[in-house]
Amino acid sequence: MTTPSPPATAGAPHHRAVVHARITRALLDQANQALRDPAAPPHGYVRRHLVEHAADAGALDRQVLHPRLLPYLDADRLRGVLPHANDDAATRDLIAVWRRTAHQWDMADPAANAATLDFTYRALGRDSPLPATATGGWHTHLAGWPAASETLTGHEGLVRAVAIAHLDGRPVAVTGSDGGAIRIWDLSTGRPHRQPLTGHTGWVNAVAIAHLDGRPVAVTGGSDGAIRIWDLSTGRPHRQPLTGHTGSVNAVAIAHLDGRPVAVTGGSDGAIRIWDLSTGRPHRQPLTGH
Repeated sequence: MTTPSPPATAGAPHHRAVVHARITRALLDQANQALRDPAAPPHGYVRRHLVEHAADAGALDRQVLHPRLLPYLDADRLRGVLPHANDDAATRDLIAVWRRTAHQWDMADPAANAATLDFTYRALGRDSPLPATATGGWHTHLAGWPAASETLTGHEGLVRAVAIAHLDGRPVAVTGSDGGAIRIWDLSTGRPHRQPLTGHTGWVNAVAIAHLDGRPVAVTGGSDGAIRIWDLSTGRPHRQPLTGHTGSVNAVAIAHLDGRPVAVTGGSDGAIRIWDLSTGRPHRQPLTGH
């Protein structure tokens, strides 16, 4: 199968989006046609790259992330573009259920993927949108899953980042979502530790845990381009946000240099920045090359 390629001179972002939108429509047409014939699954290129073209076109929506098509798609590539998924209720819902199954996704066995997705819907006490033909001819009619009753809920939209810390000797999860809030959960009880930490004006894409002066802090990066440091013991900002990235902050990691804690952050601007967490200042010039 061949697909059109963007011209080498297509420099304008709008033009690239138009080209990717055309490719997306062509691949989606091929996928939908193939799904009508279970003996002829969607082409391998469609299964691997449809979601990437759709994301570049701003069209990663329920037509692409459809329950019938999802079991055929490459989980690793899908994970990479989920931040670009359309923010409608149906798409959010499907992604939330899919995330529970993605660890055992097998691109070579779409029927098993569909059956797992179907089971997960049922275990959560929800109606499954998958037809029996997609799951190998059977449905889960009744399922009991203790983890379903232990689900931590409260975020608005997708949960994009999770890190683990200890507060007063108790394990907690620190989570960030596209609602802009950071939540702390007591893992022993499953309850929120305190009120959400708010300050980011967009998605929270990354969370990492560090220690400053013997106190645990969360370092968070968001689509607003800011890196924020939160004192987990008090729930208050540790200092003013660290700014410098000119786009979304998508990754945060913690390290030590010369015995001092530093945060290493990566952004959509292609830069990697190193921050001295004790002072809040850049450790050196940004690392570029991506």
